[in-house]
Amino acid sequence: MKKDFRGRQMGIFLKRELATLIDRAAREYPGVFFTVTEVKPSKDVAYADVWVSFFGKDEKKASAFEWLKRNAGRFRYELARILTIRKVPEIRFKMDETLVYAAKIDSLLKEVNFSDESSQSEGEIEE
Repeated sequence: MKKDFRGRQMGIFLKRELATLIDRAAREYPGVFFTVTEVKPSKDVAYADVWVSFFGKDEKKASAFEWLKRNAGRFRYELARILTIRKVPEIRFKMDETLVYAAKIDSLLKEVNFSDESSQSEGEIEE
């Protein structure tokens, strides 16, 4: 229980600090907005998986993600200057597709609702 609490606390702290660091560094990368959605450190805090969502044009999203991965060492170095722990976790960026997935589900639900409404209105006309 204690280790789980420590991991959650570390994740919350890393999320806050990484969001600030990425926001400052993202000024070098205009046209894309970054959001750190979740951070999950490993149990031994050797690495941390960081999910990031992007807002902007699709072409820029892919290059922005590559830019983040290339600069993972830079962010780890900056975290080492802030953190007071012995070992700073290795950062592994992952693209968060939750918003894209949610939009897809929303559009599918709208299609289903539209087809239900059209079939109901056709039934009323026939009667």
